[in-house]
Order: sequence, then C-alpha cells, then structure tokens
Amino acid sequence: MFNAKVFRFILAAAVFVIMAFPVGVANIYLGFFHGEAPCILCGNERFGMVLIGALGVFILRYGARMRYIVTLLLVAFYYLYTTVRHWGGRASADLGQGFGDAVLGVHTYTWGILVYWVVIGVLAIGLIFIGKDKALQQEFISSEAVVKDFGPATRFVAIVAIVITCSNCVQFLFGNGIPPYAGAGDPARFTFNIAQNAKYWDKEHQYESLSDIRLHKFNAPAPGTFDFDESPVDGKKLELVSSKKIGFDGKFAGIAHDGEQFGLVTQDGSLFFTKDFDKATSFAHLDVPNGADIHNTVDAAFFEPGGLAGIAQNKTLYGALVTKDVDDYIAWKDFLESSGDVMPLFDSKGRPELRTIRARMQYTMSVASDAKSDTFITVSVPHERAEQIVVSEFSKKDNKLVREGVLEGDYYPVGADMRGDVLYLLSKQHNCLVRVNMKDFTVKDAANLPVEGSDLAIVKDRAYILDGDTVHEVKL
Repeated sequence: MFNAKVFRFILAAAVFVIMAFPVGVANIYLGFFHGEAPCILCGNERFGMVLIGALGVFILRYGARMRYIVTLLLVAFYYLYTTVRHWGGRASADLGQGFGDAVLGVHTYTWGILVYWVVIGVLAIGLIFIGKDKALQQEFISSEAVVKDFGPATRFVAIVAIVITCSNCVQFLFGNGIPPYAGAGDPARFTFNIAQNAKYWDKEHQYESLSDIRLHKFNAPAPGTFDFDESPVDGKKLELVSSKKIGFDGKFAGIAHDGEQFGLVTQDGSLFFTKDFDKATSFAHLDVPNGADIHNTVDAAFFEPGGLAGIAQNKTLYGALVTKDVDDYIAWKDFLESSGDVMPLFDSKGRPELRTIRARMQYTMSVASDAKSDTFITVSVPHERAEQIVVSEFSKKDNKLVREGVLEGDYYPVGADMRGDVLYLLSKQHNCLVRVNMKDFTVKDAANLPVEGSDLAIVKDRAYILDGDTVHEVKL
C-alpha cells in the first residue's frame, strides 16, 4: 500500500540512481579514469541532474512540499529542453557518430533526454499518489518546514549526492577555471594538472552572444533581399525575339519544357501544362497546408515527359503527372482542384525534402532537369553567412544526393534548366545567362540578357524567360 514511507523509499532510490549513474559515471568513470572533459552543454545537462538530486534530498529532509515539487518539475522541464538542443545538433549524424565516449552504445546527451523524460513522468505519477495519502497531502500544502530524521538509507543517499556534487565541482574547477572563465565547446582532455588545464581556459568567446540577442540569427536570410549589381558581364548580348502574355491567371514562379509542352508553377502551389501559353491543357491546384511545407514555390522542372515538379525555396519538391489513369481517391486527397487528368508525380502526399551537405544553410531558387535524364539539379543562393553557390545533383530514383560542387563567380541564380551536360542559370546579379559545364562545375561562358526574369526554359536555340505573367523568347 502506498504511504509516506514508500514514497520516501522510491524517492531515495531515484536520487541514488540519478546521482550514481548518469552523473557519477560521467564524472568519475569517463572524467577521472578516461580523461574525458565535458563540453559546456554536457556540463549544463549534468548540472540539471545535480539540481534534481539536491531537490530530492531536500524533499527527503523537509517533506514533499509544493515548492520543492514544482521546482523539481521546472528544473526537469528546462533541462530537458537544453538536452534536446544538444542532441539535436547531432541527430542528423550517421550511425554511431557522436561527441565523446558512448555508454552502453548511447552518448551521454541521449541518456540525458531519457533521464529528464523519466523524471517528468515519475513526478506526474507521484503527484497522483500524493493525493492518496493524508500525511503526504499535509506535507504538500504545508507552509511550515518539518525536519525529518535521516534513516541509514536516506543518509547514505544524501552522502552520495553530496560527494558526487563536490566531485563534479572539482572537475569543472580544474577543467574550466573560475569566473570569468567558462566551459568550452571542444575542451582539452581532463587532467588534475591545473597548470596544464589553465592553458586552455577560455573567456574570450563565452559571452559574445550576449551582445547580439536574436532568435532569427540562426536562420539564413530569405532569398531576394539584396541589392544586385546590374553591370553587364564580359560576353555577348542576347537578342529578344518576342514576348507573350500568359493567357491564364497565376503568380508564376517557374517554367519548364519537356520537348512537347511547357509547364508553369505558381508561388502558391499550382501547376499548369500548356503548349502555347494561351490556355492550360491540364492543371492542378495542390492542397498546400496538408503535407510537408512547400510555401513559396520558386522553380519548376520536368522530371519525366508530362511529369512536372515544383520546388519550394526550402528544397521541398512536389509535382503532377498528366495521365489517363486517374485515381479519384488519391487525386482528391492531393489536389484542391484539377483538370481531371493529373495524378501526383510522387507518391500520394509525396513531397520529397532534399538533403544537401554544403547547402544546408542556404535556400534554393532553382531546380533543373532534362526530362529523360536520371538526375536533377538544385542551385543554392548565396547570403552573407554562406557566400558560395552550391550545385547539388540528386538521383530521381530515390531523391538522394549524388554529388555537389561549388560554382565560382559573382552570380545570384534564380532560375535554371538542363540540356545534356550543360546547366543554364539565370542570374539576377548582372542579369545574365550563365552556362555551366556539369562535368566539373565550371562556367563555360555568360551572356547578357535583353530582359529581366525569374526563370528560364531552354528549347533548342531559344531561351524562354519567365517575367511575371509574361514569357520572353530570347535567341541564344
């Protein structure tokens, strides 16, 4: 039967387990015996567990008072957040990778998530049982502290908690120094030679972020927020042949051609197929909110004849395929409206999210593919914290990265198309058409455009430049 005695026994066991294993093993076994020095985030997580152990000892000594229980919950909640933040930086790593030694195959920050989740869960269950015992109820609502005697078991637990806490203090004092010195992201190995440790104490980089407190500084700037250089490049100027207004409505963002027809996508996730821009032969309006985030479509490409793909600036794909075999069940699920002869290009609700290496912190404004090729291309746009232009090639079979390269040059690619081994880029910087050799990611040449635009499609010796609701035909 549950009562105050059982509650204190369970609490004492929990304090012992937390202090002896997650904290004690990391401190004594990994630290003192293996020389592993905790990074600043590991130390933060360990400090949270020490606080939980200390609060547990307070409850053993002064009863299950509301202030201790609530503080315990807040501590567990906050340090669960900090641990997930630490783990999140490593979550995308390949199998077995991580920071520091693993304990039973799992790294310490992952153990931290488990510990804090268990603490929160046990607290929730404990609050239920506190209400079932009158003595615990009285302790919970009491405003007066009543000192309780320690028995042999609780005294042992308190001693373990104090010893482990002091041991951690010694480790952090030797490894990190006294204020204003603080922890390091990649610390040197731990040693009791404080003179050696002092060489690696760091205070220069610990407080830099306090001068720039912004949440949005972790995100790359949105594309299109720059002042562009409109000076011409060293190359020929292309000739404008004609201009034609698109005969149907939409905020058009991308254009493509598959050898038989043009495809157009809009910023809000609509896809149109047309042969002459006067009318759409087929169309589909995607159900944008339900599925992966594809807000702000930026370009289009044919992945196969009749299969038009759109891409959002966050490198998420979607598409529509013109076909006679239409499953109305799937079509209704994916499209708000359609011409009745289109199906999702990918699986139902299929919106592949592309993964890059060099361009992870950059948006894209272009996707390119030859309709009959096995791969497709995206090109990143530069910003002040990532100035390189990354060309990424993906397999159409599984949408996985095949290779990447860096394009040299002062360009800002907002549109692209692919013909053979040549990648055509429409650059907002200098308003030019750039030809790239995809064998080695080198620029073949650049030509000045007679008009501005946001995307292009290459058809034989012509470039069709999309400019809002107008398409310009330019002779190459």
